[in-house]
Amino acid sequence: MSKQIVAIILALIFAFLPIKVGEGDSDGFISLPQGFILRNNESMRRIEHVYKYQSLPEALSIPIYHNYYQKINPNLSEFRFNIIGEKKQEYKIWEYKYDANNPKKYEPPIYYLKDPINYITQLKITNDDLGLNQVIELETETMCDLSEDYGLFLEDYNFDGYLDIKLFKEENNAHFFYDFWVWDKTSKKYVESVQLEDLINGSYNDKIVDDTINVTAKGTLALDEYYYKYINKEYVLVKMIDRAAEVENPDDIPYSEDDGWFDSETQKYYRHRMITYQLINGKMLVVNDEKW
Repeated sequence: MSKQIVAIILALIFAFLPIKVGEGDSDGFISLPQGFILRNNESMRRIEHVYKYQSLPEALSIPIYHNYYQKINPNLSEFRFNIIGEKKQEYKIWEYKYDANNPKKYEPPIYYLKDPINYITQLKITNDDLGLNQVIELETETMCDLSEDYGLFLEDYNFDGYLDIKLFKEENNAHFFYDFWVWDKTSKKYVESVQLEDLINGSYNDKIVDDTINVTAKGTLALDEYYYKYINKEYVLVKMIDRAAEVENPDDIPYSEDDGWFDSETQKYYRHRMITYQLINGKMLVVNDEKW
């Protein structure tokens, strides 16, 4: 019988067995059955055991040594990308708040196993035909479900026919941050690209469409879009879609919950406005203005 099945059976059994807490138990811990998933406070109140004065167990640690093989150019032999680090899963205390009006309702804290985190410390890149043995030192923390290759992505970001490296670094409120390296044909190795980091980091998403990089929601909550082309070794903004543009309201008419913002130009109310800008003769000009 698998551990997951055992965990489910235990969860079902203890879901109907409330814990009895006596005096002095408030300093103890409750252990969760392995594989038990915390769903809500109700399920957390009915766990298996109570332990007094017990310290948290040591974190679980598994070494990471992952190889990924890929041709970065059709005319070159396969490269090996070796990711080295440690998968770590720590225990954490989940404490209940004490209810002074109902002391009997108090229950001791529980500890549970947090989601695993990959700590990547090195990226080794080798190619025997080129005599390449490059080592990049790292300090990244990747979510375990981010990708099967520990947050490593290969795409051609400067459109020179060679795949470049994008490695996940961190996430903050659905805005993502990466380290970038581009292939340098002269030195025959990867070099860090601050240009790409400044361009893409802090966005919700980025993708390559034909010869353009599309960056979505950089530094905003709205899904604004920015389109860049690589021209003369620089990333140039050629198109932008502002999905949360303000409706012009010089008369300062208050917002209406029923109708939205009043637009003095059209003498109508609108809830939304989207403006598309495009680079024309060196200037970003409005090519489309939608209100609804």
